[in-house]
Amino acid sequence: MREWSRRAAHLELTERSLPDGLTAREAQILRLVAARRTNKEIAAELFISVHTVERHVQNAYRKIGANDRAGAGVYVASTSL
Repeated sequence: MREWSRRAAHLELTERSLPDGLTAREAQILRLVAARRTNKEIAAELFISVHTVERHVQNAYRKIGANDRAGAGVYVASTSL
């Protein structure tokens, strides 16, 4: 229980420091998108489904105002995400 609390506190702190209301997972996936990874590659690397990756990508695009992977790449580069 103590370990879970520590991790939750760290995650909350991390998410507070991310721009535009991104979650830690959305930021992680945006970095991988900017590194030109496909959704399938991202899913395999993070041990999640392609559908879950697609959902995180959509949510992140909405939050940062991007329409595509190129826009996400520009955002990542300009914010040092």
